[in-house]
Amino acid sequence: MRWLYFFLIFTLPFGQLQKIPISLDQFPEVNLYLTDLISLAILIFWLIKLIKKQTKLSQNTKYFFLFFIAAAIPLFLNISWLGARNILVSSLYLIRLIAYSSIYFAFPLLKLSPKKTQKIFQFLYWAGVLVAVFGLIQYVFYPDIRPLISYGWDPHLYRVVSTFLDPGFTGLILVLSLIIALENSLHHQRKALDILPAIPIYLALVLTYSRSSYLALVFATAFIFFSQKKTRLFWLFLIFFLTSIFLAPRPAGEGIKLERTSTIEARLQSYQRGINIFFKKPILGIGFNSYRYAQDKFFPNININKKLTNRAGSSPDSSLILVLVATGIVGLATFGLMALKIVSPLFKKSKEPANNLILASLIAISIHSFFLNSLFYPAIMIWFFLLLGVKEIIAGNKS
Repeated sequence: MRWLYFFLIFTLPFGQLQKIPISLDQFPEVNLYLTDLISLAILIFWLIKLIKKQTKLSQNTKYFFLFFIAAAIPLFLNISWLGARNILVSSLYLIRLIAYSSIYFAFPLLKLSPKKTQKIFQFLYWAGVLVAVFGLIQYVFYPDIRPLISYGWDPHLYRVVSTFLDPGFTGLILVLSLIIALENSLHHQRKALDILPAIPIYLALVLTYSRSSYLALVFATAFIFFSQKKTRLFWLFLIFFLTSIFLAPRPAGEGIKLERTSTIEARLQSYQRGINIFFKKPILGIGFNSYRYAQDKFFPNININKKLTNRAGSSPDSSLILVLVATGIVGLATFGLMALKIVSPLFKKSKEPANNLILASLIAISIHSFFLNSLFYPAIMIWFFLLLGVKEIIAGNKS
């Protein structure tokens, strides 16, 4: 089990490079990654242990199961317009979500001491360092990924997209890495070799020109500094950060303009489509993750839906809207209950460094997920569920 978790973190920085080449003519929208297989192996291992009664369900697992049920039932209730083929594909994404959730469920099986458990933070930090290094190499040698538009990717130019081929999701990984570096510098005496890698992470983040990632960093650092009553340091950091953004090079392309409005307009249209679909099925939703098929049904004139391999049509540009559309009011209520049960214990002991780090990370992910479907992005899910696993071990040790 420990090796599975090690390989999971090790493969995380490779993003699209760890995609397993499969050619399914009937299912062009289905993609398989090495992290999918590792997570599925963790799920199977955990289920076997559970059946043999060699482990038990954590206190919050039942809330996850309620959400899974709320996400699955609408799929079969909407079979009349979805069809068996689309339900099968959507179910695969739900299975992926369950598999990644098992990273959290099975974490106690590692049987790590609290001290060793917190090393997970360092493993994740170095994974972020790799993402930054890959991103800076890409920025120097392959700054123009517009040729990849034929494969469904956005036409980014002179932006760090790293191995994820997306500046937004890459930016959030870098933000989460910087949170770990900042918490370590505030609470632990670290050697220069541990802190210096934060420099390429910071540089790569600035060069993503991802406004959602910038906001995530500002809110997360504000929480860290204000919770530690170091408000002056926050304002100094904010001035430094804004200066860095102002001085960042802008050689060419629309994407590097922070004042760009085209993406804002596209995002607002995405929100509007999502809300309109929600009103079609407000109670139980359309099912997870059948959003692209709902777009094709209710907005047939949108060109984006004519190509199933295009990644932009698989979800709205907001995780919260996706939950609302996919699972309706019932699913949103179960999702809110699950989030409440997870987050509330952290605030009770927010002065503890590990809890503070986890809270700051959750704040960053939450802010970012208002602008992109960050909560259900595989790399973010891995990071998120590992943090939750660490939280459970720490909480269990304190009790």
